[in-house]
Amino acid sequence: MYTMNKIVKLLIRNSIIFRNSIISSNFSTVVSSNDILITKKVIENNEILNNNNIGNIEDIQRNYNNINIKDAIKTVDILCKKSKENKENLYYTNLTSSKEFEQICKVICKNVRSLSIYDTINILRNLLFLNVPSDTVIIQTLLQLIRISLNDLTVGQIMTLYNILYKIKATPLINVLLPALSHVFNERAQIELNSNSTNLLKALKFCFVVNNSKIKRHIISILVKSKNILKQEINLNYMIDIFNVIYSLPELCLSSKQLLFYIRGIIITYNKRLNFNQINYLLNCTSKKVMNSEMEFYNEKFINTLCSTAIINNMTFEQSLIILKHLNNMRYSNIFILNFMEKFFINTNIKNYPIKYINLFIKAFVIADYIPYNWEIIRRLLQNYVIHIDHHSMHNIISIAYYLLSLNYYYPELIEKIFILFNNVSTIKEKHITLTILKLYWYIKLLYPEYKGVMPNENKLNQIKIEHKNNNVINENLMKSLEEAVGGTEYMKSSLKTKFGEFVDHIIVIQPDGSFMNINNYNDITFVEDLASLSECIKIPIFAFPVKAYSINKRNMLSTVKILLKAIETLPGFHPLVINPYLWKNLSYKKRILYLQENIKLKYNNVSNN
Repeated sequence: MYTMNKIVKLLIRNSIIFRNSIISSNFSTVVSSNDILITKKVIENNEILNNNNIGNIEDIQRNYNNINIKDAIKTVDILCKKSKENKENLYYTNLTSSKEFEQICKVICKNVRSLSIYDTINILRNLLFLNVPSDTVIIQTLLQLIRISLNDLTVGQIMTLYNILYKIKATPLINVLLPALSHVFNERAQIELNSNSTNLLKALKFCFVVNNSKIKRHIISILVKSKNILKQEINLNYMIDIFNVIYSLPELCLSSKQLLFYIRGIIITYNKRLNFNQINYLLNCTSKKVMNSEMEFYNEKFINTLCSTAIINNMTFEQSLIILKHLNNMRYSNIFILNFMEKFFINTNIKNYPIKYINLFIKAFVIADYIPYNWEIIRRLLQNYVIHIDHHSMHNIISIAYYLLSLNYYYPELIEKIFILFNNVSTIKEKHITLTILKLYWYIKLLYPEYKGVMPNENKLNQIKIEHKNNNVINENLMKSLEEAVGGTEYMKSSLKTKFGEFVDHIIVIQPDGSFMNINNYNDITFVEDLASLSECIKIPIFAFPVKAYSINKRNMLSTVKILLKAIETLPGFHPLVINPYLWKNLSYKKRILYLQENIKLKYNNVSNN
């Protein structure tokens, strides 16, 4: 095998040929076509290099005495290019261990102060590519030169250096330079970047690395004013990077909102180019923002487009479950996804899937309040699956049973299994699970009196504490409006609860003659069921459910809320009235009073006529 030294010898000799063809030191300047042709000719037409026909080692030693810093730079540059082209060639992989390469590095090190910023960065990048360790003298010397010249770096140079240093083995100097580069970038970006800058999108992406909201907003404001920059090349990766930067902002200014709207439009237009990972990322970001009540990120067309693209791309059942998780987190109803998944579900061995995924699947039907065409088949599959799940999955088993019951699927064996588990477990830490069991108990008792299985221990049920979480936004003005609508506070009772754990915002009682009953003296009751009255009286519990009781897009009431109302209607004389939160917030004070009076009257007439 020929030695690596001979390749170095050849490159030194060739570097003298084009000693004067030096690349400009300006970072943003492109290498001239003449320089490219010269370099290409030397590399491609070199018979010795192409054929590995290496000459006498003594020639390289003689040539070494004649090279200067410019020749050394060119030699390293060509070596780097040849190394990239010949990654499998041992000549290039063992390059840096040669004596001659070490001598070239000494020439660079000796003349390092004469280097321009561009040449310094270029040599650093090439040497690191050639696997020169970051703690060697030459690398540390180049880094010291960069440290001295920090304030003279351009935005492009800063980004290049940061990306180089971030990926290599850290040294004390590198640990100092990385935060320093971030700081200098923040200063330079405000001065240097404008609508004529060609690296705005790269700079915006880099902002996410340095995490500076001020600079993000500065670049965003430029992009909003110069949208032609975004139109020059529709690169979805860039669009998603910009989306990511906007997503990372703690608060959106007007420019950020405008750019978000624009970027979202581009993604919608070119949605067919999206792959699953990109769709997953965009939906994940959107759902997190919606869950955090940052509704600027909520857009139904955007979400539906992402879901449709995922379906068209024939995502797997596992992938559809991931998408469904994001939708469920937003309470977003998408029947097309459910119908798509239904076919998979029927033809898949669901025993291979963890119960949490099955829970996700059923929850989506609850959010949509939707019964699919093949519901009977799905029910049987679920029945066989859930009944054989061990007790370690108690949380998910209880949720699934609750969801199925809400979807009008009464499965007594599953209910009994849950009640037995509840009786046998000493404590359940999750409050929402114990509350769900309490609801299941009362729903079975009220809606399915034919149930003959094991019931939960009533002593344990009585220990379940119910915390009141009312909808303060609606309740603040609902009480005043209701007081006006019925003629006084003596005709209404507030903040009671049902025995199955649901709070009732207010309740009124209408007597047989149509007048409101004075219930002001009922101070010692906790449950609406204990409100005594004549059997002919109509009790109207008024619920001001929050928007979380509805799907966010279709605004249908969730199945779990509907079963609550269904259970209340089984109580003698009870006829619940639900305040529509979407309608309520848009009504004036006078119209709210009128809204209550009309709905109470309508409820009374419907009951009386029946």
